[in-house]
Amino acid sequence: MPAAGQHNARVLISGLGPVSCLGFGLEHLTEGILEQAVAQEIERIGPRGRREAALIPDFDLQELIETSRPYLDPQSRSALAAGALALESAAVQHDEVNPLRCGLCYATMLGNLDTQALFQRMVDQKGMRLGSPVLFSHSYPNSTDSLLAIEFALRGYNQNFCGDLLCGAQALESALLALRSGRADLVLAGGADVVRPEVLERLHGGMAPSGPAPAQGAALLVLETQDSIERREGYAFCELSSVVCQGTQGRRNVPGLADALRGAVGQAMGEAGVWEGYIGVVVLCSWVSLYAEAAEAERKALDGFSQVPMVTAKRYLGETFAAGFPLECTVAADVLSDGFVPPKVAYQGKRRGVEFWLERRPEAMLGNSALVVGCTCDLVAAAVLRAL
Repeated sequence: MPAAGQHNARVLISGLGPVSCLGFGLEHLTEGILEQAVAQEIERIGPRGRREAALIPDFDLQELIETSRPYLDPQSRSALAAGALALESAAVQHDEVNPLRCGLCYATMLGNLDTQALFQRMVDQKGMRLGSPVLFSHSYPNSTDSLLAIEFALRGYNQNFCGDLLCGAQALESALLALRSGRADLVLAGGADVVRPEVLERLHGGMAPSGPAPAQGAALLVLETQDSIERREGYAFCELSSVVCQGTQGRRNVPGLADALRGAVGQAMGEAGVWEGYIGVVVLCSWVSLYAEAAEAERKALDGFSQVPMVTAKRYLGETFAAGFPLECTVAADVLSDGFVPPKVAYQGKRRGVEFWLERRPEAMLGNSALVVGCTCDLVAAAVLRAL
């Protein structure tokens, strides 16, 4: 039953924990995107080569969490790092929250493939009787979910999502519903997909040449009711007003996918109580995609926002699978918190005897909300975030 005063509670984003090829935390993400934008603009003038898989830099997990564990799947390590960064960003202290009112919504598309493969090799070489029970317990897609819940004392509402590229959006939607219905005061929500480079390279072979490079990534957000933040005198980046995920009902062509995404956008904006004039920036999750039809459908579905600035992190982070939508929401939350659209980048140098220069011009937002959208052949998603 919903707790008193919690039904339809206002939900805010109080913590951001991005982990990607650009580094750890919000500062590395935003600064890294700007640096990559400059580098890609320079590269555009010269010859372009095949983009390599984007990997998370090596790191020491013990600098972020207190617990020492003898074995962790690479995905679990990165998810734990993202969770620690998000909770640190939210400045959540253990004695300020009730663990039974703290939840977790975690998503992964690929699962713990590295540990599954390692366990399978051990069984093939030594037989089932000598297979490692430690590896086996770390091989499930929900193993990381359990580790996050244990590490951060998240003893309340818990959901694990294993689906397509937008299952991270489903995790955010579930967290929002849990908070609004009074089932939790705080939820750590998002997704991660981190597999070894050899697996990413095999994935690369099945992707379109013009698509994004496969990448490692994790992103967890701290979602919290306004009452909870006020009780602990915390800070919030922005409000998460709505998240809508809908199936495409088998409509896999561009017109069908575009119609499905328009429907999700309309419902998300209706639930948030905003119209097009409130949208100051659109953040694209499928601007480049594994599915060419989904990328084209996203563009067609957003014809009505042609005058609104559009940004995407995927261009610089690569295809991060379940972490993709939460990472784009992280960018949107940062934009709303600052009140400025990320700066445009122009190349500085000389070409054909004409000198060029670099411009970085952040634009003040003309609306107080951000629209985050994503599209695959089976699922569409839209979220509305509002400035405080």
